Parts: sequence; C-alpha cells; structure tokens
Amino acid sequence: MNRLTRRFIATALLLTGLGALLAPGSVLAQNQPDQLYLGIQGGLAQSQFSGDGTDASSRQGFSGGVNLMYNLNEEFSVELKALYTERGADGVRASADPGTSSPAFNLEGDDFALDYYHFPLLAKITAPIEAVKVRLLAGPAVSFLNGATKNGDETRRNIQSEPPVTERFSFYDVSGIVGGEIAVPVPGSLNAEVAIEGGYQFGLPNIDNTQGFELNNRSFDGALTFRIPL
Repeated sequence: MNRLTRRFIATALLLTGLGALLAPGSVLAQNQPDQLYLGIQGGLAQSQFSGDGTDASSRQGFSGGVNLMYNLNEEFSVELKALYTERGADGVRASADPGTSSPAFNLEGDDFALDYYHFPLLAKITAPIEAVKVRLLAGPAVSFLNGATKNGDETRRNIQSEPPVTERFSFYDVSGIVGGEIAVPVPGSLNAEVAIEGGYQFGLPNIDNTQGFELNNRSFDGALTFRIPL
C-alpha cells in the first residue's frame, strides 16, 4: 500500500467518522423509499491481470464519474454508474499459446495501462443500523476500452506481427462486482450523504485478442461519493 492509497483511505475514513458524529442518529436509520439520488464519485483502482500462465503485479489508477441511485424501499436500492477507470498490471509475465495463428511474443515483465469507460449496475441492501447506512452491493458491469499502452507506448515494436497495443485487447469487458459501503448524512443538508465504498471486480472473459495469452482483469476499487436527492 503506497502513500497515495493510505492518504485516500485516511481521508475517506475521517470524513465518514465526522459525518457519523455530527449527524442525528434518526436521519440515517433507514432509506427514504422512492428517493432518487445523483452522485459524484472519485477514488483509486488497484488492478492486475490473472489467468493460467500469467503472473503480474498490481497497478494503481484513478476511477471517477457519476451515478444514479434509486431507493425501491427502506432496504433495497439500485444504482447505475458511468465511470472512467484506469486498469492494467505491472510486471506481467505470460507465455502465449503455441497454437496461436500469429507469431507470439512472450511477456517478460511488461507494464500495461488500460483505460475503460465503465458501467456498473448494482443492487444494494441496507442493514438496519442506526446512525450510519451500511450497504452490501453486488452486480454486473460492462466496460469499453478507450486506450492501452505497453511500457508507456501505444505501439511497442515496428513489426507487422505485433499489432498496436489497443488492438491486442478486447474492445469490451464484462465483470462481476461485490462489495459494500458506509454512508453518513451531510450536516445541514436534507437527505444528502457522503459514502465510502469498496468493491472487488472480477473480469469474466479473456481480454487478450491476438497472441494466445489468458488475461482477465481483476481490481479492488475504493471510492468516495457525494450524493444529493433529486
């Protein structure tokens, strides 16, 4: 855990703790049914690749965007997010499938940065706890590749058999998400809240397009969200 990650976690916990201390317990005893929220969020993504024959270290990036959350009743909510997320992995080592149709270059400690437009759809369950809202969340997400680099370059070699980095990866990714969040009210505002969220995301398809590697996105994301009722 580097210094930037520690500072983000410390700031998020401080804001959440202050909100819980300053807010009346009755404010957050339950969700407001039939309430729609608009949220702005930002945070960090700690991501890497996994797969048979693949070894990699994690890579840290930014994740941020907007979300809409709707309370179906006091316990259940649904949320749709539109995010820009930086993913990838450092020190990737992988051997290509010898049966691949194009000549393959094994990965020997290469760094990959992938940028995605990311759209999660989450179901949330709120626990009956006073003073703060504790929510469990889960759901699918679809992501669309915006750009990719290998060791900082969009094209690594001027060789026909190694395509531009973006073309090496699938244009889309589908993932599952599990996690939770803690939300507290914003003092002096009606029904607005600040939430700290953590979630684990696991990509389902192989995102390698061309060279026979098995690469699946894996990520732990932490975010701080400010929501206002509409």
